[in-house]
Amino acid sequence: MKLKEAARKFSRTARFDEFTEDKHAHVVAWARLPESLVLYTAREAVAILHQHWTREKGHLPFHDDAVSAVEAHLRKVPIV
Repeated sequence: MKLKEAARKFSRTARFDEFTEDKHAHVVAWARLPESLVLYTAREAVAILHQHWTREKGHLPFHDDAVSAVEAHLRKVPIV
């Protein structure tokens, strides 16, 4: 099975920008995990990522194109 097919089967989407809290909750329920704890952890992880990326991106050995790609990707993160 290809990766996108597996992602669609698992989370009802293969697109990262469509992986909303609702879809996240669906996966959490499927895995029988505590929804509030998992969603809290996901929101916290995304917030920490944004915090550190903003502070550290200028100090990392990334080409400007890579930084732009990460920035574009982060604007699409639906769980914030």
